[in-house]
Amino acid sequence: MNASDKLYIWSPDTGITDIENDIEGSSEIPGIKAVWAEQRKQLKGAALSGFTDKLSREWAIETGVIENLYEIERGVTQTLIEHGFQAELLTHGSTNKPRDFVIQLLKDQKNALDGIFDFVKSERPLTTSYIKELHGALLRS
Repeated sequence: MNASDKLYIWSPDTGITDIENDIEGSSEIPGIKAVWAEQRKQLKGAALSGFTDKLSREWAIETGVIENLYEIERGVTQTLIEHGFQAELLTHGSTNKPRDFVIQLLKDQKNALDGIFDFVKSERPLTTSYIKELHGALLRS
């Protein structure tokens, strides 16, 4: 197979489209940025760190829910956000998967999220190889 005979399984022209033309979504961004800037002024040191830790745990949990990797009861979700990813916080029946499996997925997703922030800070270019690396990290377990 020569270079011109490449077979692509993933197509970059599928999925989300017209983000630039999403007036509803883009009109909310300035307001969200203003609220975030105001809150960030009020949060300093440990308070800011605690807030960002909880926010990243929430994003990690919701990522798995969106991807249909597991289901977690809302109250348990709040507990995990507040106290961290500890298996003993998942009680019997609070999730549809084995709790050690769910906790490991949550940790993988949190690590992937941390990697995204590291990626942004380093100002690396967004490439298909990074997207594939991120996908692998999200679903590592």
